Amino acid sequence: SGVPGVGKSTFIEALGLHLIGLGHRVAVLAVDPSSSVSGGSILGDKTRMEHLSVHPQAYIRPSPSSGTLGGVAEKTRESMLVCEAAGYDVVIVETVGVGQSETAVANMTDMFCLLQLPNAGDDLQAIKKGVMELADLVVINKADLDDAAATRAQAQITSALRLFGMHGNPERSPGHGHDATAHWSPQVMRISALHGQGIDEFWHQVSSFQTIQSGNDRLAARRQQQSLAWMWERIEAGLKHSFRTQPQVQALLPQLSQQVSQGLDQQGFHGGGLARLSVFHAFFQVFKQIGRGRHAGIGHQQRRLQLLVQGVVNARAGEHLSNAGARLAQTRAQTIQPALPLGRNLGRCRGVGCTLFEKDRKSTRLNSS
Repeated sequence: SGVPGVGKSTFIEALGLHLIGLGHRVAVLAVDPSSSVSGGSILGDKTRMEHLSVHPQAYIRPSPSSGTLGGVAEKTRESMLVCEAAGYDVVIVETVGVGQSETAVANMTDMFCLLQLPNAGDDLQAIKKGVMELADLVVINKADLDDAAATRAQAQITSALRLFGMHGNPERSPGHGHDATAHWSPQVMRISALHGQGIDEFWHQVSSFQTIQSGNDRLAARRQQQSLAWMWERIEAGLKHSFRTQPQVQALLPQLSQQVSQGLDQQGFHGGGLARLSVFHAFFQVFKQIGRGRHAGIGHQQRRLQLLVQGVVNARAGEHLSNAGARLAQTRAQTIQPALPLGRNLGRCRGVGCTLFEKDRKSTRLNSS
């Protein structure tokens, strides 16, 4: 993975040809971004790998992201299994050009390699949480362009990785435990994929990573965690598909979508348009329809949440929360169970950042903000 223009395709071609020379069969799953305007994708990664793409021991499959977040495609995991079953012992996943938070590929591979550029940021940029703290190996590509900048970047990233190991992930820090060789510490190295410099050293680091992680059983544990993540991902995707295909939802959505768009376009975020909460109204209407008759108490909870959001929104529109609280308390007696009192201690506030507190007999706890 890496930012756009870091040289991922050039690096993968150089690495793939090196691995084929060692007797491996290489599969490359390259993900290209899809246009948010037309929906199309160039799929140009395979074009850059002109030598690897024609080699009989290599297979390259470009795929569009199709709106999937995280830098990969929706079926990348399934494609990896197919490649393994076809006899490819090294499967490389190339993500789209990513930023700081696209980390989905780290949840489906044995090793996560992050490519960086010289002069890509300062020390503060290097220690920002996100994709950097998940990297098993950081590679500074195009080191031939500015050797001094590549050296500075290597030192900054090395310090950042050591800091990540000290805070929240100690097993990845250098010297952790009695035997430092029993745990992998993320490494930082410089290469030039265009000139083929450092490719053999890179594969040596990958082999060391596999040996260490297999010896301490972390590789097996990582695959188990990935399988669980995959299961929940499929469950969530199935629930979303099932929700959209519900006859009640399909019958309600066109009318609700029209009401929401018209309400927001006409009145925006001021006055009555905000107080009406057309978006939340649509949300509650849909879930009320599909949940009718299943859970007797769901309507109370939905109405309670709706009233809480209504109070915060009214405050933003200029209404004091004390006034909103009186109206909420009045409505509560009709719509909410007596065990759920609210609106008793509402202060004066005009901003969205204000809070609504729910009091019960034992404690006062923050309800929403």
